[in-house]
Amino acid sequence: MNEKRAADSGSIPVVLVPGWLDNANKMGSLATFLRKEGFATLILSPQPSDGSVPVETLAGQLAEEIERRFAPGQMIDYVGFSMGGLIGRSYLHWLGGSERIRR
Repeated sequence: MNEKRAADSGSIPVVLVPGWLDNANKMGSLATFLRKEGFATLILSPQPSDGSVPVETLAGQLAEEIERRFAPGQMIDYVGFSMGGLIGRSYLHWLGGSERIRR
């Protein structure tokens, strides 16, 4: 899993997930902007992002990282680009993401 972390704050953290054939660097500009606006950000990039594994597998990676990095019950805001949106939807509907994702 490729990742890049921006500054932390007291806000609900924003998890950013890039899309097909992308990595954490793709979301760097958005993370920088959000950090300047006072949001804690974490970029997670499940791999491989080339379509060679099912979206459900990538969503499983995402779920594991979120559970590892955030306290139980900690809510997050989620931004997924392209395939990152599909990964988030899979996490939301089938892997417990509805207990974590605020929006």
